[in-house]
Amino acid sequence: MGIVQVAVSKYLNKRYSSKIAKLKDYIKEKGLIDDIVKSIIEKQEKEKIENKINLLCENKELLSFAE
Repeated sequence: MGIVQVAVSKYLNKRYSSKIAKLKDYIKEKGLIDDIVKSIIEKQEKEKIENKINLLCENKELLSFAE
């Protein structure tokens, strides 16, 4: 995924930038990840789960947090 251990450690210890905090809050508030989690729990086809993740990654509102 291209994520270094230091970044993972900072995230797990809640020492991340304000942009990430805002993004995390937005995703939680909108329930954007709920469908993906439900799909994983229900053991849906890998392709369907990947498609949902891709749609999340292409979300224009989410992309605005990266700017």
